Amino acid sequence: MGASRQSSEITYFAGRLGSLWGESRFLEGMTHGDMVSWNSEATVDGFIYDWEWMAVRSELHDLFHYLWFPEIQKQQPVKLAKLWNILDSDTGKAFASGYGFQGAEIPLRRGGSYLLRSYSFYVEQCLLNQEEPENYPFTENLKCLLGEALDCSDRDPRK
Repeated sequence: MGASRQSSEITYFAGRLGSLWGESRFLEGMTHGDMVSWNSEATVDGFIYDWEWMAVRSELHDLFHYLWFPEIQKQQPVKLAKLWNILDSDTGKAFASGYGFQGAEIPLRRGGSYLLRSYSFYVEQCLLNQEEPENYPFTENLKCLLGEALDCSDRDPRK
């Protein structure tokens, strides 16, 4: 497909997110980048391993990655409603409350931002390795989820 095509897609997704939600600012901070259960140890104080993808991002990047990455990385396509059901689960609500989200608040804009940033990152990694991103179900899942998020931006994505 080539880097030019992916660049056009990322530009389109970023422009579309911007046109839907306008200028927005997110609190940013140092994030783990690959926050998943196998990179943490359940201790009294907790311990997080593997900081190789550490960077400044939206403060919710790790929340979305922890909750959504295991589903997105599966071989089969995933629907946005599934991701929001995960966010609405007891685990999702407990994790989200630690980030200041309460009740039924759905941070759709920030979820879209996570999907775009992840898609851009993984496409870049594929291209750096001279591989085609569309050969990986994970990048294709991210691309489809982005399209779905943009199509349902004016309604509840769980429906």
